[in-house]
Amino acid sequence: MALLPRDAAQAIAFAPTGSVRRSSRSHFDGQNVQRQRGRQAFGMRDRRRGGRHRRPGEQRWRQRARIETGGWDTHSAQNPRLAAQLKALDTMLGALRDGLGTVWSDTTVVVATEFGRTAAANGTAGTDHGTGSLAMLMGGAVAGGRVMADWPGLRAGDLYEGRDLRATTSLDALVAGAAAETFGLDPARTVAALFPKRRALAPVTGVVAEVGTARHA
Repeated sequence: MALLPRDAAQAIAFAPTGSVRRSSRSHFDGQNVQRQRGRQAFGMRDRRRGGRHRRPGEQRWRQRARIETGGWDTHSAQNPRLAAQLKALDTMLGALRDGLGTVWSDTTVVVATEFGRTAAANGTAGTDHGTGSLAMLMGGAVAGGRVMADWPGLRAGDLYEGRDLRATTSLDALVAGAAAETFGLDPARTVAALFPKRRALAPVTGVVAEVGTARHA
């Protein structure tokens, strides 16, 4: 299946995202699916009353989950390895969409990495740890069909520290904005809860549609 082209109206690509420091981790912690009650933000909006208010005694439901996959640290043979990784990601997201059924229309999925790759290939046909990367926001609840980017360029003078794609969008801002809009939360309080050391952070806005108005492909 070709999830992203077919569901383009439900997807947003953010590029380049990241922080100003490269990570020293060489890989993720393996295939791992877990319920998450704290910081990681992708899940389902409370469909009752737009997730913003509730009557006394009214039950609310919210679900959040994190799926962590390995194999993205492509220091060598990046082209074939990345092709296989992206195919697996496409299959996983397609299965998630199909498995959720009608709930997909109220679902927001954030696809992100903790660090980027260098702009140039290394000596083993791969890339090393970098800074700027790509994040994707998708799901039936997403006001998608667009790319949001302030492209910094790939000329030597444009690269961060002369080697990396420069990050122009904060991944923290994307996560905070998606979480606030998905669950109908106050943006400032969402930032304070998720990123207490970055209270001045301005969340990305306008990425999640109102309940009942999500765009469908």
